[in-house]
Amino acid sequence: MKEALEPLERGRYRREGEKVIIEVAVNNSRQLFNERDPAPFRDRDLDEDFVAYVLSSVQEFPLKTEMKLRIMVRDESD
Repeated sequence: MKEALEPLERGRYRREGEKVIIEVAVNNSRQLFNERDPAPFRDRDLDEDFVAYVLSSVQEFPLKTEMKLRIMVRDESD
């Protein structure tokens, strides 16, 4: 079963000055990519759930809002 992407703060976004920080935590970097894409890892498409989360987060703010995407990877040991 695929592990869910987790926002670090549900419904709230941190700020750095005027920038909104969109944060995502994953257990490993493979969660960010489409598992069914047969391309080499570096060339794979992004995971649809990850893209949907980022796009929906961005759409919560006015068009000219400055943003930063922060991805926290918990473990890359496997």
